[in-house]
Amino acid sequence: MKQLLYSIFEQHGIDKHPGDIDCFSYKNKSFFFNININESELFSIKNTQNFYDNKDYKNILEVYKKLVDTSGIAEIEKNSSLIITVKCEDLEALSKLQQQILLIEENEYFFKKYVILYTEESISELLKKPTIDFLQDKLNDSGKFNKYSDFGYSSDLMEYMVVIQLFIKLPFLKILFSQNEYFDLNNKLKNSLEKDSLRFDRLIKYHSDINEIDFSRVEDERKIDLILKMMSND
Repeated sequence: MKQLLYSIFEQHGIDKHPGDIDCFSYKNKSFFFNININESELFSIKNTQNFYDNKDYKNILEVYKKLVDTSGIAEIEKNSSLIITVKCEDLEALSKLQQQILLIEENEYFFKKYVILYTEESISELLKKPTIDFLQDKLNDSGKFNKYSDFGYSSDLMEYMVVIQLFIKLPFLKILFSQNEYFDLNNKLKNSLEKDSLRFDRLIKYHSDINEIDFSRVEDERKIDLILKMMSND
């Protein structure tokens, strides 16, 4: 998965930061870090402290703090993202791990965080031609989109689910659908994916919903409960 992710970085002009550290930057203005964990590690994260205790997160946080202290680049502290890739046995895990994904992504201390699930099988063909144009063509596959819309997730859509996550989670990738086939992405998703247990619109909506919540306010507990209830029913 690193090979695919780093190829996308390179094509977007996001270069490896000088030195041996696993950090990438876009013109020293936006910074990206990556860790890869497995499905069982993600499943074991039940609270924020569990995530902080993850060895891979500890290691990348140490690298991040060292860069903040020694690089002299203020943007590292202000504009850094952590891409967390999760190796799974099957992408049905997207449904059962939604609470863990939400727990991680709503926590923006040190980094903005984005969780992307994948399987080895789901990325095997993507690695043969890891270009953004190729990924965009995959995303625009109307047959896959319609099958997902009508019947929900199935194992033959694993690759498609990875491509969807890449375009939703990587903040610099733009979703460009053909106007001949897609009149409005947000409306199309809301109208066609409501019955799916892995509702694509959750991937779009979670960030905006969470950003409106003040987790320190007792008054916002109802909003939190509603989001968790929505996720448990997906």
